Amino acid sequence: MPRDQGPRSISLIGAGRVGSTLTTLLQRRRHRILSVISRRPAAARSLAKLVRARKASSSVRDIARETDLVIIAVPDESIAEVSYELSRSAPLVWSRTAVFHPSGVLTHDALSDVAACGATTFSLHPIQTFPQQIKPRQQLELMKGVWYGFEGEDHARGLASRLVRDLGGRMVSIPKEAKLLYHVACVFASNYTVAVLGAAHALALKAGLPGLEPLQPLIETSVRLTLSGDPKDILTGPVARGSVRTIRAHVNGLSVEEPLIGDAYKVIGMLALELVKQRGGLDEKRIRELTDILRR
Repeated sequence: MPRDQGPRSISLIGAGRVGSTLTTLLQRRRHRILSVISRRPAAARSLAKLVRARKASSSVRDIARETDLVIIAVPDESIAEVSYELSRSAPLVWSRTAVFHPSGVLTHDALSDVAACGATTFSLHPIQTFPQQIKPRQQLELMKGVWYGFEGEDHARGLASRLVRDLGGRMVSIPKEAKLLYHVACVFASNYTVAVLGAAHALALKAGLPGLEPLQPLIETSVRLTLSGDPKDILTGPVARGSVRTIRAHVNGLSVEEPLIGDAYKVIGMLALELVKQRGGLDEKRIRELTDILRR
C-alpha cells in the first residue's frame, strides 16, 4: 500500500489542460513531478520544463521507476487502454504505487489492470470547467476552493483527501453506483448552463439586444439566489405563475422562429413545472394545460 503522508513522487500521463493544472498545483505544494508522458512530445517537454520533471516522453515505458503516484489525465475513452499499457510495461513497484484518473463519469474500475498488479486506485474529479480559451494562469486561479469528487478504494480515501488539501480544494465522496448521475449533475451545472445562455444570447441578438449584457443582472441574481436557497422557492416567470397564454405564445413563436430552441424551451419548461408542482400553488387544471402545451 502506498504511503499516505508527505510529498509524493508523481508521474503524469496526459499533458492536457486538466493534467497540467493538477500537476502544476501539486508541484507548487512541494510534490515532485518525476515524469510527464504525452502522445504529443512537444506538450510533454513543455510541461516537464514548467514543473521541473526530469523525464518527458511519449511512452509509458519511460515513466520514472521511483513514481509512487500516477495521474492518468487522458480522454475517458483512453483511460482503460493506458491502464493496460502501464500494467504491461511500466517499471513501477505496484505495491507502493497509487493511480488515479480525473474523469467525472468513469469509476476506478477503468484502472482494473493496474489494480490487478497491486496498485491502489481511485478517481478524483475536479468540479470545475477547463475552457481552452483562458490562459493557464487564469485556470490556476479558478481552482481555488474547488470541490473534488472522490470515488475509489476505501483505503485510498486518506491519500485523496491529502491531495485535495494540497490542491487547495474540498473533497466529496461519490458512491460508485452514483458516479453517472454525479457527472450528469456537473454537465447540467456547467455545459448545459452555457448552452442555455447561448440560446438566450441568440434570441437576444435577434430581438435587437447587444448580446447578454442587458440580461447580466437577471442571470447573476437568478444564479446567486438559487445557490443560496432551494430552486423550487426561487423559480419565477410564466411557468411559475401558470401563465398559459404566455407559454402558448412562446411555444408557437419559437416553432416558427427558432425550432431547436423551441424544443429546448419545452423540455426545460417541463423541468420548471416539476419545481412548481413541488412548491405547490397552481391548481391541477392549470398544471394540465401547461403540460399539454409543453408536451405538444
